[in-house]
Amino acid sequence: MGPEEQREFYLPDFSTGKHTGAMALTEPDAGSDLQAVKLSAYQDENGKWFLRGVKRFITNGNGDVLLVLARTEAGTKDARGLSMLACKKDDTIIVRRIEHKLGIHGSPTCELQFNDTPAELVGSRRFGLLKYVMYLMNRARVGIGAQSLGISQQAYEEALKYAKAREQFGKPIYNFPVVANMLIDMRVTLESNRTLFYNTSVWLDKKEAYEDLVEVYKAKKQPFNNINEKLKEAQRMTNLLTPITKYILSEASNKMTYDAIQIHGGTGYMREFAVERLARDARITNIYEGTSQLQVVAATGSVVNDVLTEYFDNWEKKEYKGSLNKLKDCLIEIRVLFIDALKYVKEKKDAGFQEVAAKDLVELYTYVYTGYLLLDEANDNQKRIFTAKRFILDSLAKARKNAESIKNELYSDILYADTILI
Repeated sequence: MGPEEQREFYLPDFSTGKHTGAMALTEPDAGSDLQAVKLSAYQDENGKWFLRGVKRFITNGNGDVLLVLARTEAGTKDARGLSMLACKKDDTIIVRRIEHKLGIHGSPTCELQFNDTPAELVGSRRFGLLKYVMYLMNRARVGIGAQSLGISQQAYEEALKYAKAREQFGKPIYNFPVVANMLIDMRVTLESNRTLFYNTSVWLDKKEAYEDLVEVYKAKKQPFNNINEKLKEAQRMTNLLTPITKYILSEASNKMTYDAIQIHGGTGYMREFAVERLARDARITNIYEGTSQLQVVAATGSVVNDVLTEYFDNWEKKEYKGSLNKLKDCLIEIRVLFIDALKYVKEKKDAGFQEVAAKDLVELYTYVYTGYLLLDEANDNQKRIFTAKRFILDSLAKARKNAESIKNELYSDILYADTILI
């Protein structure tokens, strides 16, 4: 986003590890609602930029280089007045507080005060939130997905190891069906989430590669219509998949660490065992870089517009090996449930009800997409059949609940929360 000389100044030290960094977005009154950012950036008579204000909950806020979202346009109150600036740590930046957190103790979370801190503009003015933060957010969401997946992996491994070693009533608890079933669910969740994560990462890499290609073609003054169409497709997929991946994987990491503690029993509640820490570390994943609720909001537009129609149509035409076609029929049924539920929501023409139904619609859509990814894997590798079968059959049961919740308006009372929550 910045000019070449700016990149040459900052990036090499990041690459070598000489410098650490942080993205300073959040403020006491601007968490998820970043357009409410108040920290100001102003210029002196020589045109040099300075920062003044407070940032809060900044991961690695004591880093050497800070990328700061600030209000450069005096008198504005929305996203159009925000720009991105970079600054290096110096005496004008005061770490007012290091937060005492539930988990992720290896990462300092800071409250920062900027006292006329020298800075430089990154990219163009007014595009800080509208363009640059959104660009960063895609990578951040996928990054938290990776973190969630890593936590889930260790939680599963710790639970499996303990279940095999711990004996009760003369045999390992691994041999009790109720425990084995929990472990199987954990394994299937882990594998399906990894498949979704890798697919999302591929689309994000494609989007950024096409963006670079477009710039190359522009510089050479060559036509790039074909590349631009591929870029638009990758942007549509990324806009849908990054919030979905962050939502699904972070929620799963919380569930899996909870189950890992349960399998450990009382020992899992003790600090001597890793699962206690994993549960605390997992808890932040569905909060920072956008809560799960905001990920649903971010994905809703793409889901309501059914942006995957062509992909689903092509999958439905595909012939799969043997019994996999029956699993495809299950995915077709889930899609029918989604289409009926979406039609029901649209026909109500009630924006409030659409917001209430959003979570169920997003989950329905995710069942179908992830299910087909797993089905393709099973078609190529029979070792993946069990995961595909377990995931798809479980998703069908959940999908029926999601659809019924929407059509029976199970949660419509939320619209009248003010009269209920008294």
